[in-house]
Amino acid sequence: MPTKTIKSSGGDYTSLEAAIEDMDGYNCVSNTQDLIFECYGTVEETAVCNPTLTTGFTTNTTYQVKIVAAENHEGVWNTGVYRFNITGAIYNCFKYNMHQIPNLVFEGIQFRLASTAAASVHAIEATGTPISTESLKIDKCIFICEGDSDTTVFGLQL
Repeated sequence: MPTKTIKSSGGDYTSLEAAIEDMDGYNCVSNTQDLIFECYGTVEETAVCNPTLTTGFTTNTTYQVKIVAAENHEGVWNTGVYRFNITGAIYNCFKYNMHQIPNLVFEGIQFRLASTAAASVHAIEATGTPISTESLKIDKCIFICEGDSDTTVFGLQL
């Protein structure tokens, strides 16, 4: 299975967004394998991960796109492992179109969204109306969502 590493240095990519955009068009089904983005101890904290895709990925329930933390947070927030730590007037940690990444798995990822945006904000926002063959799976992830008095914060929006 193709595995792309995301590390601050020494990996295939330094950001998850760049990795997803570069692999745009990958067909997991015809290659009969998952596409795995393996994330190491870096932190995504400067902006939302909102990949711009032209083609998107071809997946099914067997062959999926997976975003996986390489290190285990062991059930508690851990600044030593991969995480989103977004603060300020930001609306999302990760935003994507379900039709372009139709079977997406997050495994072991930590999401912290401390937003001051005067709106509804989401740690993960999936746009597009899902159809029966599309899924979002979240396994062993941690969500910390904080807002001020003008902000409504949600973990997920589908």
